[in-house]
Amino acid sequence: MPISTDAKRCPKIKWSPYQLERVPGFLLSDHFVGRQSGIGVICGKTSGSLEVLDFDDASVWSPWCKAVVKKHGSILVRTPVVSTPSGGQHLYWRCKEIEGNLRLARKPIDDGKSKIRIETRGQGGYAVLPGSPLGTHKNGTPYRLISGNFKTIVEISPAVRASLLDIARSFDLMPPDAPRIDLRAAYGDVLPASAAGIGERPGDAFNASVSWDSILIPSGWTLHTDTGSVVYWRRPGKDDGGFSASTGYCGDKLHVFSSNADPLEAEKTYDKFAAYAWLQHAGDFRSAAAELGRQGFGSVEDRVSTIIERFQS
Repeated sequence: MPISTDAKRCPKIKWSPYQLERVPGFLLSDHFVGRQSGIGVICGKTSGSLEVLDFDDASVWSPWCKAVVKKHGSILVRTPVVSTPSGGQHLYWRCKEIEGNLRLARKPIDDGKSKIRIETRGQGGYAVLPGSPLGTHKNGTPYRLISGNFKTIVEISPAVRASLLDIARSFDLMPPDAPRIDLRAAYGDVLPASAAGIGERPGDAFNASVSWDSILIPSGWTLHTDTGSVVYWRRPGKDDGGFSASTGYCGDKLHVFSSNADPLEAEKTYDKFAAYAWLQHAGDFRSAAAELGRQGFGSVEDRVSTIIERFQS
């Protein structure tokens, strides 16, 4: 589709109808014959389930490629790679199962904001192609095809795609968000009078005393790699050799990469009690706290209060 050449890279047509069908030839002629337009490709179904992996941070391109080659070999060697005017890369593939645009990795910048490192352009997204006029980008420099061929865009399996995206997520540098848990909803309405906010409730004792192995392995997770400081974990049902989450990178918490780690959510961070509550009690924190109280976690006073409150509810 035609893209503006005023550095904004905006579609010059109403393009939402063409996310499922091709842009008619007469519309393309109106903008490309005798006129200058940037060249955009609409991702998703209209382009045969096309997806673009967009590296805004050039520093992660090489380590991502090395990780992919180590795990999957040269599966992407013939697919096109485009260098962008900002110094990044666009990598093209097709897959029968794709999604909308995904933010896979970010890094923090000033004032509490973040900057994208890696993202996708999928259903509802588009990318700018080589051959576009220099004014298409604010830098005034071209998009260049640096390897591969647009006639040989590789089609990958959903499992391989999930693995490639998980590798991309491993380059996320954002500090984890602590789980936002209503403590009274999670642990029960009856709190010890001596507790200054938290106290020695079952969940607190659980966080302080158990290992991640004892939480994840009974739920079907397996250990992928232990680097000494960071441990990578593979979710149940993932058999392509990749990893789905890590512990140790963000303190003694679990940071989830995979979007298929149900009931845990991608790009979320969980303490041990929260992970246990979701994996063993379907997110029912009161039930989880009561069960831990029965198992002996927490002070006697709080174990009794938690169990009584649970039965009363």
